[in-house]
Amino acid sequence: MPSARSRPPVSRRHEARAEDLDDLLHRRLEDYQRRFRLLDEQMRVLELERQKLSAVVNHTDAGFLVFDASLSVTWTNNIFATRFCASPNAAAVKGAKCHQVLCGRPLPCETCPAAQPFRSGIVAHQEMRLSIHEQARHIYTTAMPIKSLTGKVEQTIVMVQDLTDLDVLRRSNEALEASEARFRSIFEQGGLGMATASPEGRYIDVNPAFCRFLGYERDELQHKTFLDVTHPEDVEETRRRMTQSLEAGRPPFEMERRYVRKDGTVVWGYTTATWLFDAAGRPRLGVELVQDIDERKQAEESLRRSEVRKSAILEAALDAIVSIDHEGAIAEFSPAAERMFGYRRAEAIGKSMADLLVPPSLRQRHRDGMARYLAGGESKILGRRIEITAMRADGSEFPVEIAIARVPLPGAPMFTGYIRDLTERKRVEESLRLSEGQLRQAQKMEAVGRLAGGVAHDFNNLLTVINGRSRLLVDALAGHPLRKEIEVIAAAGDRAASLTRQLLAFSRRQIVEPRVIDLNTVVAETETMLRRVIGEDVHLEINLKPDFGNVRADPGQIEQVIMNLVVNARDAMPQGGRLTIETANADLDVPAATPPGRLEPGRYVALSIQDTGSGMDAAVLSHLFEPYFTTKEKGKGTGLGLPTVAAIIKHCGGQIAVDSAPARGSRFTLYLPRVEEAVEEAPREARGAAPSRGTETILVVEDEITVRELARELLQMSGYTVLEAKHGHEALQICRTYDGPIHLMLTDVVMPSMSGHELAETLAPLRPGMKVLYMSGYTEEAGVLREILDSGSVFLQKPFTPAALNDKIRALLNVSRRN
Repeated sequence: MPSARSRPPVSRRHEARAEDLDDLLHRRLEDYQRRFRLLDEQMRVLELERQKLSAVVNHTDAGFLVFDASLSVTWTNNIFATRFCASPNAAAVKGAKCHQVLCGRPLPCETCPAAQPFRSGIVAHQEMRLSIHEQARHIYTTAMPIKSLTGKVEQTIVMVQDLTDLDVLRRSNEALEASEARFRSIFEQGGLGMATASPEGRYIDVNPAFCRFLGYERDELQHKTFLDVTHPEDVEETRRRMTQSLEAGRPPFEMERRYVRKDGTVVWGYTTATWLFDAAGRPRLGVELVQDIDERKQAEESLRRSEVRKSAILEAALDAIVSIDHEGAIAEFSPAAERMFGYRRAEAIGKSMADLLVPPSLRQRHRDGMARYLAGGESKILGRRIEITAMRADGSEFPVEIAIARVPLPGAPMFTGYIRDLTERKRVEESLRLSEGQLRQAQKMEAVGRLAGGVAHDFNNLLTVINGRSRLLVDALAGHPLRKEIEVIAAAGDRAASLTRQLLAFSRRQIVEPRVIDLNTVVAETETMLRRVIGEDVHLEINLKPDFGNVRADPGQIEQVIMNLVVNARDAMPQGGRLTIETANADLDVPAATPPGRLEPGRYVALSIQDTGSGMDAAVLSHLFEPYFTTKEKGKGTGLGLPTVAAIIKHCGGQIAVDSAPARGSRFTLYLPRVEEAVEEAPREARGAAPSRGTETILVVEDEITVRELARELLQMSGYTVLEAKHGHEALQICRTYDGPIHLMLTDVVMPSMSGHELAETLAPLRPGMKVLYMSGYTEEAGVLREILDSGSVFLQKPFTPAALNDKIRALLNVSRRN
């Protein structure tokens, strides 16, 4: 291999060129690196600008879209998607056409805003009226071309702005300016004096009419207060009115007052003044309007003189005013007359009053009276108030009160009638008459009720003895020929006891134990008995509504009500027929007439008993609930059935409706208040396997000697030791002195000087283990018995049988023994 020295010249030249090439490549590389760094810096700047532009575009109120040459959306900001397009986001808009996303049209627009820059190559502006989100909007678009380096329009960017709110603001400003201009025009040119004043009363601005009214120039009044131009005698009243008006919520005040003009003359003005307040409630500006009433004041004197002529008319004026001429034609017809008679004024003027307002039966009488007056001045009605019958446009007649006066005018006479509708007054009078009748009926019922209650009270004591002794004789005379006679007496006593219960129910002195019950159950439990009562000729149909409400009543009384109505229905169908008993709920939002009464709004249950019998006429219906009124043959009706039903239903807070007509049958509907509580089970007496006899000691307290002796004998026959007391004080003495135990006290509820309940409470500390059995057939003080029953005490209803007395006492003593 040759050495370097021995290299040929060509090789050295090659090495030199290689070194030059390396140097060139190195410089080129450094140049590229410098360019790349510059490019990176430019990219960072571009990215920063892009972010700025994106922030502006996405946070401005304007929508932006970019379209390609096919007018398809290539990009949009979120503002456009949410405010100007139905799509929820920008991504959903891409690829859609301009007419779809901007105009909401199925076909392209001739004046498409996105297409104009493609045609012209310049920025295009356009206003559009579009419906966006079902609202009319005013849209302003700016379409800008995006060109390539060669100058060709590649894309279009469209900015969309909503000018609707600006339109509203502009219109509001224009309206405000117009309003201010109108006010200024009215202020400057109006004929009414106007002024504004400070809270201290100093005038700020006055209009020309105000200046003319007072004779001052504008600049002169702007140095004065309202007191400076007010008459001295009116200053205090004006100041007082102004002070009142300054209080919060005061309305504008109006007053007639005197003003002092610049020349010293006095003029009357009608002032209306108010105050304008700022947001804090402080008075900011006073506004005063003044009307010149000098001429009116002069006219008032003339008016006073004319009042003499009109006084007769004004005194008679009641309601409607109708004037007629001497031929009977209507010359004046007031608005009140329009409302009263049903004619418009134009329809009435010129028509004959007799034909229009007078019933046919009275027209000739009216014409004759008019003729007599015109012929000789004779009249029986002028200057008087009389009651007559008038006629409305629909032909209906109604009562009126009329006062007629002749109008003192020259020439042919005219007459003016002042007419008052008496319909409401007559209705009130009729209502008062009915109320007075109801009051008399109630007083009569109360008197009869007191009598019935008192009789029933005595009957119960007598029947207790009669029925009790009869039962003892029936048991003692087994196999004896007289037993049947005694059984007849006992049966009569039972019927008398039933009649007594009706008397007590009618007089509302019956001892009742109301509880929440289901009427459907009561009806169902009495169905078998009802079918036996009505017989085979009457078909009984019972329709009970399943979802029926509950009521609060004594079930025994409800059974009594049903039985009374069913018996009446049976008697009304001697040849047979159909008897229907139905239940239903009834909700009333407004009062309802329920002859013979009235049902107030509320929630009720309705029990109806309908027959196909002979029915009743109006005369019978008017006396239906009166005690001892009956349409049955003598000896077949007591006249207490329906009064008893009415008393029971009224005691329950209900109402009875009766619908009947001759040959159409009768329907009695009982409305009882509906309650939400659950049905209460009937109280059960404690019963055990105790023997029918006993050895305990019983204290009998009864003021009626025959009842006391009966109770003593019955208890002694059952093995009990019996102590007797004829009143409470004697019972107290026995309990204090008797050494042995007293297991039970049998006491009447109502006794002289001390009631049975008071006696039991007094003896409770003295004899804590003594049981108490109350007995009664009647009490004036229902609250006493209610208190006894509510306390859980045991009660025995008079008249009672020996078995009932023994069962009650034995059950009560057995409970005590178990405890």
